[in-house]
Amino acid sequence: CGLSAPQSRRCALIINGVFRTDASPLRLREVFEVPYPSITINVEKIEENARTLVEACRARGISVVGVTKAACGELDVARAFCRGGVDVIGDSRIQNLARFRMANIEKTLCMLRLPMISEVREVVRLADMSLVSEIETARAMSKEAQAVGRTHKLILMADMGDLREGILPQKILHTAKI
Repeated sequence: CGLSAPQSRRCALIINGVFRTDASPLRLREVFEVPYPSITINVEKIEENARTLVEACRARGISVVGVTKAACGELDVARAFCRGGVDVIGDSRIQNLARFRMANIEKTLCMLRLPMISEVREVVRLADMSLVSEIETARAMSKEAQAVGRTHKLILMADMGDLREGILPQKILHTAKI
């Protein structure tokens, strides 16, 4: 769930009536009180909502990314997005992308955060596309993709005024040409 090991034991997902923690799944009816924060996820609704959104977006030439980040990279959520017709599954954690690959999620996978230089090899191996905001990272990813014979798409991030991440608007065209 994006928390440290001791904290993650206090995070749970309830998916289709099954209570999931780091331990074995417990049937929800057997759990009378959830002792820590939880998220209840209805994967049928996720699939239905994804399908509705995909249909509306495709009619306008827009591709949809199903983001599993808030669901801790849960495979059932990714599969619901797939059944709903999304084009891309996105997550911000390398281990979740690895889990999707191992589970044969046959959609384009996108790394939704800027990778560190030390993560380039793994990101290129696991993701089909990723976000970048630095030339050095883009070059490293290109070099790694060439070395392993993969095409890895890059989405150049533009800063939207909060100065958090991304290329400044006045430099975006110059950067894209590089």
